[in-house]
Amino acid sequence: MNIQLDNLGVDTKSFHWLADIWHHCEALRGQWIDVDFSRTTWLDGCMCAALGAILYRIQERSNYLLLNRTVSKVGLLLRRNGFLSHFHRQKLPDRWGTTIPYQMFAPGDDRAFARHVEGRLLRRKELPGMSRGLLRKVQESVSELFCNATIHAESRLGIFTCGQVFPKTHHIRFALVDMGIGIRENVRKNTGLALSGRDAIQWALTGRHTTKKGPVPGGLGLKLLREFTEKNGGQLVLVSDTGYWEIMAGREKREALGFPFPGTAAIVCINTADKKTYALAGETKPDDIL
Repeated sequence: MNIQLDNLGVDTKSFHWLADIWHHCEALRGQWIDVDFSRTTWLDGCMCAALGAILYRIQERSNYLLLNRTVSKVGLLLRRNGFLSHFHRQKLPDRWGTTIPYQMFAPGDDRAFARHVEGRLLRRKELPGMSRGLLRKVQESVSELFCNATIHAESRLGIFTCGQVFPKTHHIRFALVDMGIGIRENVRKNTGLALSGRDAIQWALTGRHTTKKGPVPGGLGLKLLREFTEKNGGQLVLVSDTGYWEIMAGREKREALGFPFPGTAAIVCINTADKKTYALAGETKPDDIL
């Protein structure tokens, strides 16, 4: 079987392509599958997390993948960020320091993921000014996504991450992707609400809605990331089941995919040209600001 990849950016068309790949490969067992990059002239680094998660799930079903015919620019990116090293290609050094490596984290490996968040995903020198407390809260919010993937989304494959620093356009974009039951099914299972994919995402981002049980409130991680990226002029994208949800420049977009995306993808884009300084309420001392 041949999979012909197109360009992959952060948009509904690209996630439709990825969901379509899974739709056609879900039933395959013990097949040789040729993943053809010859028509891929642009691939946003963070989309390696979504692509890698789907390819890994296909491999888990005893299929054999052959990745070939990458054009030079895309091939170099996939070797610098370590994506192709998971498919028996040698990793190249990142001389410009603009890649956030493609990595897979096993379920329960939350400490390693937390270290990755601090050291790789949220590198202080490239972030807008923020207080120590806020930086810690943002890091905790991203780490909460990992916990949600492994506990509430029931992802036995863990979580996949990748990203890219764009010095010329002044932003950092990274993605966290799991292959769990998805937001729609999680909401249905825990609340009984039968929502569409995009409405389930909207529900999860509204007010104090949560599917967590017990005295500790849930869902605060996504809500804090939404608030921060809105104020920062960045972007937050959530994809799960047939739902695509995005907020950018104060504008919210909800769309439906043609096929279900098998899990949940969260993409955070931070505007690094932002000169404002951010802090939590009550943090007013100058030495609180990094």
